[in-house]
Amino acid sequence: MYREHWKIINIYIWRPKCSSSICISPNAIQGFCNENKIELYVVAEYYDYLTMSINYSTNKPIFGIDCEYYNTDLTKKYISLFLKDLAPQSGKLIDNFYFLFQDGCLVSYSDKLENIKFRE
Repeated sequence: MYREHWKIINIYIWRPKCSSSICISPNAIQGFCNENKIELYVVAEYYDYLTMSINYSTNKPIFGIDCEYYNTDLTKKYISLFLKDLAPQSGKLIDNFYFLFQDGCLVSYSDKLENIKFRE
C-alpha cells in the first residue's frame, strides 16, 4: 500500500558481461520493478557494444556513465565517483548494484536485489 502512494526509484548498476547469479538482466529487473511499482533506471557500469546493442524491454533507455566528466576511463574509479555523486552521505557503495530511493532519499542498497528493503 505504501508503495502506491510514494515515488520509488531503483538505480541498477548493470555489468553487461557479468554472468554471476547476482547480475540480473535488464529485462528481469524491469519485470520485478513493474510488479512492485518501482521506477527503474539501468546504468551500465561500462560500455560493451555487443551487449548494449540488444533491444532490452526496459521502460527507459540504458544509461552510461560519462567518463569524461569524471576525467578517467578506469571503471572502478569512475564508478566510485558516480556513486559518491549519487548518494554523497552514504559512504562506500562501490560493491553494490541496487540502490533504492524513496521520496528522493537513498533508503537501501545491496549487491543482491532480494536484500533491498523498503521503508515503511
